[in-house]
Amino acid sequence: MSRATDALAIGSPEFDDRSRRCHFRPHEGEKERNGIVRIAMALHGSPKAGAPTVATRFGHFESHCRNELSWSAFVVAALGMGCCENARGLMAGHVIEVWRYPVSSLGGEKLTSGEMCLSGIAGDRTHLLVDLDNGQVASPESDLRWRKALLMAARIEGTSVVVSVGKHEASHGSELDRLVSEHMGFRCGIRAAGTMVSLTNGSTVCLKPRYDVTPLHLITTSSLRALSLELGKSFVDTRRFRPNLVISTESNDQGWVGQSFHVGVGGGGLVKEVAKRCGMTMIAQQGIDEDAEVLRTIVRKRHRAFGVYATVSSVGVVGVGDRFSLSVETGNGSN
Repeated sequence: MSRATDALAIGSPEFDDRSRRCHFRPHEGEKERNGIVRIAMALHGSPKAGAPTVATRFGHFESHCRNELSWSAFVVAALGMGCCENARGLMAGHVIEVWRYPVSSLGGEKLTSGEMCLSGIAGDRTHLLVDLDNGQVASPESDLRWRKALLMAARIEGTSVVVSVGKHEASHGSELDRLVSEHMGFRCGIRAAGTMVSLTNGSTVCLKPRYDVTPLHLITTSSLRALSLELGKSFVDTRRFRPNLVISTESNDQGWVGQSFHVGVGGGGLVKEVAKRCGMTMIAQQGIDEDAEVLRTIVRKRHRAFGVYATVSSVGVVGVGDRFSLSVETGNGSN
């Protein structure tokens, strides 16, 4: 049972599915009242300076708990105000970063908002960095000669993929091939996944997408904070993990597996599995030094798990500040 479900179980709510209302008999006494407050604070943290405390906000509803009240009002009272979109979706947090990586193995671009398609964030990992002599696709996590790829970054402008290396950038044909080849030190180029590529020896190869686990990768601020403490650092850059969405929450994302989620305008899907980390997390990027201890700590403390992978079943638009909620019915519990 999740912490949210525990909170809803306090007292004796009897939910009427037809009327969307419940009859609720709260436990009596100050001890039980404080217990509800503590759960609300554990779920959602302390309020910002100047805002009403969780205890005060809960107190506004306390007098109504002896009468029939709407399901949404009960949830709001129990979880500390504004924590629930509806009876089915428990709010887990909100989006603070949206990312896409037009070229696999290159740095990505931070977005204000993006279209969420069945294949993930629109424009994400649609292109590959490939060796034009042998057809090998870049794999910085396992091949040292590709490590420098992460010092490049890609973004989408109109219908073009623009690659930048320091102060230089290019977006078309031979100019783009020359830029990435000079940076990598051997002949390579940017090509769309799923296309046929001609090699220098006259042969052709079909470029398959590098990743087929799931289309969406999520990490959370709670996991980032915990990892920072484990590393003895004040900050761990989200870019090390190449997420699509960073969710601000106190919830444990490892407990989201198997739950449906809703985010932004119309977006939704299923959290499928935990993300097992690879050598990509320790490689230097623009503004980030190489740090092998990041991966060592995740392996030692977290059995390589950090973040979660998800599929998309409902397309929409997701942006910074949007709510992220989980569906109660499909939950497998957390923590």
